[in-house]
Amino acid sequence: MLNHNNIFDVAKGLLILLVVFGHQPLGDELHRFIYSFHMGFFFILYGVLFKEHSNDLIQYIAFKSGNLIGTYYKAVVWSLLFFLLVSYIKFDVFSYEALTMKAIDYLVGSAYDGNLSPNGPLWFLLSYFFYNFYFQVVYYLEKKIGLAAHFVFIPIFISILFSFTLIPFTLNATILAIPFFYVGRFYKGWLLCLDSKYILILISLSLFLFFSIFMMGNYYDISVSNVGYYIDYILLGGLFFIPIIYFSIFLESTFFGPALVYLGKRTLGVLCYHILFITGSSYVLSRVLNLNYDVLRGSISYIVFISIASTFFLSYLFDIKKLKKWFI
Repeated sequence: MLNHNNIFDVAKGLLILLVVFGHQPLGDELHRFIYSFHMGFFFILYGVLFKEHSNDLIQYIAFKSGNLIGTYYKAVVWSLLFFLLVSYIKFDVFSYEALTMKAIDYLVGSAYDGNLSPNGPLWFLLSYFFYNFYFQVVYYLEKKIGLAAHFVFIPIFISILFSFTLIPFTLNATILAIPFFYVGRFYKGWLLCLDSKYILILISLSLFLFFSIFMMGNYYDISVSNVGYYIDYILLGGLFFIPIIYFSIFLESTFFGPALVYLGKRTLGVLCYHILFITGSSYVLSRVLNLNYDVLRGSISYIVFISIASTFFLSYLFDIKKLKKWFI
């Protein structure tokens, strides 16, 4: 019998590895491939696993706020310290003015124009929190006003997207990700219950359609509202979700299953700190071995090694409770 929780954890483990790989210097086409579906996967999975909390909405939102927003600001502190250290290494001086401006960027929380560097992936924590918040409110309102709750805010959201470029808390990604939730709800009822004789047909069809759309050549990054024609971005995320899930079913019973489940339960810490860890450890390694930093970071074998090693190391590190409380 399928263990649905394990399957989803395997899938999350796979995707967090792809997230880490996606932030390495891999070349445009591989980046374009990963970015076409990797964030969509997490938004779709929320729809699959969604549980409404209409009866304890305030407590649930408070819990999610502590978990996601609290972690965001802890990661911001470490990111600012990292920013200060990098500035000193590069320019041999601490720029408190630059540090103040960077702190303001993190308070605003917009991923536009690289404002969240050196730790850009933090945008997802803000966007995902408001994504959670929005759908909990929608289902709460559904009990009051019916299905209209799913549409009442859409005109406001469209107006925001067309009126502003720099949107606080990367709410642009929250808004653009809304259709992914309904893709997840659509999959919830049947995807893991499909008769085995239809699975290969479904995977083949989804991959054929995915690559047909992917070959259009659009670049994607939902954090800065770069979503191609939009419908293609939603379709790419929805289509590739299918082979990911069935590949995860296969992997769950293999040697790789337990390792991916382990990663899948610890994605938050990896997401927040992998760029800082990889950049910092690569710099130290380049100095110790007297290697050129850019050459080291551009080596494919090193990229594979550091991406996998950092993902497992950070997962292990944040299992240590005395350390975890300082980061998550």
